[in-house]
Amino acid sequence: MERCPFCRARLRGLNLCSRCGADLTLVQRAERGARRAVAGALEALVRGDLDAAEVSLRRARTLREDPGHGFVEALIRHQRAREQRRVAPALANTAVAREIPPIQPRRWWF
Repeated sequence: MERCPFCRARLRGLNLCSRCGADLTLVQRAERGARRAVAGALEALVRGDLDAAEVSLRRARTLREDPGHGFVEALIRHQRAREQRRVAPALANTAVAREIPPIQPRRWWF
């Protein structure tokens, strides 16, 4: 955090704002927790655990909203889409899929 969320004064790495005297300990703790949760989401994404990545990202958003969270969410959605494209052809070879007849296009004769 670079500025006090109350008076927007520049912070000098202290827990108290030099201008308004606000105690920023809880705010800074929430910000650190949000950064840890985003890091956890990225680690889970690298491992391929998309459910854990979504949970970590949700936790980060409850602590602090950040524009970078949208980027992480887009990565998770992209990985989910890739996973679905990979699974769909595999499902075509299952017994259930072979029992369903393919849809025949209608022929219109004029």
